[in-house]
Amino acid sequence: MLALCFLTASCSWSRYDALTKDPPVVLLERPSSVGARFGATLGGGDDVLLTGGQPAQAGVALFVAGDPPAPLPATATCTDLARCRSTATPAYLPSLPGKTRCFVAGIGRGEASLDDSAGLVGTCLEGGAFKLPVPEPFKARVIEPALVPFSVLGFEGVVALASADGRLGAASPETREAWLYDPGGASFAVLPRPAYAVSSYGTTVAMVGGARPTFAVAAPADGQVILHDPASGAVRGCVKRAAPWGVVMTAFVDAGRSWLAVSDGAGRVDVLDLAALALDPGACVDPGAAARSVACAETEDLTGCSGAAFGYSLAHGDLDGDGDQELIVGAPGANVRDVPNAGAVFVFDQEGGDAPRDVLFLGAPGADDQLGAAVATTRTGAHDVVAAGLPGTRKAVAVFLCGMSPGARCQ
Repeated sequence: MLALCFLTASCSWSRYDALTKDPPVVLLERPSSVGARFGATLGGGDDVLLTGGQPAQAGVALFVAGDPPAPLPATATCTDLARCRSTATPAYLPSLPGKTRCFVAGIGRGEASLDDSAGLVGTCLEGGAFKLPVPEPFKARVIEPALVPFSVLGFEGVVALASADGRLGAASPETREAWLYDPGGASFAVLPRPAYAVSSYGTTVAMVGGARPTFAVAAPADGQVILHDPASGAVRGCVKRAAPWGVVMTAFVDAGRSWLAVSDGAGRVDVLDLAALALDPGACVDPGAAARSVACAETEDLTGCSGAAFGYSLAHGDLDGDGDQELIVGAPGANVRDVPNAGAVFVFDQEGGDAPRDVLFLGAPGADDQLGAAVATTRTGAHDVVAAGLPGTRKAVAVFLCGMSPGARCQ
């Protein structure tokens, strides 16, 4: 069940381009409780890693991500399609009343131990299954039809989830709603939707704390990202690029500032300094100088950037233990050493808020492995580690870059 190899002496921040070169990698095999395309869904937080298959189907497994990680899942949720469908964006919640280390992982009625009402459902390492209420339009138009036997439900756009600082936000493009939960998850408030967000509002969300707490809700069909105040729910403003900008987002705090990374899923990734945006609540504006772009770069070993789906997935974490965040970008369509669609994961170092720079990529060895279809990070000791999906092989890959003391860097 577990193939393990570590770099114990040193590691390199130069390009590390093949999983066949004894990398510090752990491969987690698909549990029987999880459906097809294992590794297409990932989430992480506080030494735990949530892994699932194709969204809107059965099974999400919760692994303990220690050093090394547990070879078998500690628990699972959404294993019964009659009661729950998994979500593409599992969200981590440090604690709920009487529970700790929790994930929201699906929509439906949840485990048999819960009542028959429909909502957001999940599981905790300490405390078991739970359920959160949802707006009535979302329940009636999305959740209930999804639970009808043999119903056909699209894999994308079921529900978008994001959390930060113990606060959870959700959205649905089907109902064009976004809502925020109170810290205990017992109640929620539906946010005002600006008149200019006419389509696809709620496709993707991101949450960030720090000096500029923000709940971002994307409407990628119009290339819009609407920024809400997570305390009041009020609209602060909107940033806009060419559609479908906003298909994927992640947010983080680095160098005391709040950042939002936004992708069109097909090559464009911008990192926005939220404090530097000149916002107008009544209109969408170009981010201008507040945006910094990162891009796929071809090398002798990695080619096909035009079809690499660079930005198909995004995550962030402190991989080297120096206190600064790195941006992780998945490119599942990249060709590695002439192997088509092997996939790659890029790491861009923020360096205390300076312009991101490419420091590393990891590539998969097999055709159609699609490494990077999903990416996530989880904390292990003094640094974060990266998990990257390999749905073409039905495995998820946890990539341990280095075990280092805080402030140290790989040479």
